[in-house]
Amino acid sequence: MKKLMLRISLLLFNISYLYSDTHLFTMDNDAFASKDDSHYTNGLFYTWMGDDNNTIDFNFMNKLQTNNAISFTHLIFTPKDKRQTTPILDDLPYAGYVKLNFLLYKSSQKYFHEFGINIGAVGPMVKAKEVQSEFHALIGHSKPDG
Repeated sequence: MKKLMLRISLLLFNISYLYSDTHLFTMDNDAFASKDDSHYTNGLFYTWMGDDNNTIDFNFMNKLQTNNAISFTHLIFTPKDKRQTTPILDDLPYAGYVKLNFLLYKSSQKYFHEFGINIGAVGPMVKAKEVQSEFHALIGHSKPDG
């Protein structure tokens, strides 16, 4: 898991610094704030956006400003009872969600258009439990709660 996260981080770092001027990295976690968050436990967000009109353009809406972006999102949701295997009617399941977005923005003073392709996954392949457990071990916080 650590090797995969390191590879993703290095890839995003290398790609983004070659051609971009805007980076955004955000991390949310229960350990930083109150637990009154409807069981949203953890979130990692990274976005790279290319320079104005210095990115790939697909030759449409040519008079508008053009920006390309790539974003990565990893979210974790934890219910109060993580061991429950039957459907929970008033709570979210223990789940992870990851997505990679490829975006094209076209804008002017009056208009903003976003075109994108989103690729995502939900379930064990997202490694939500491992990511959350390792994060809490890293910061010396108790086990994650729902």
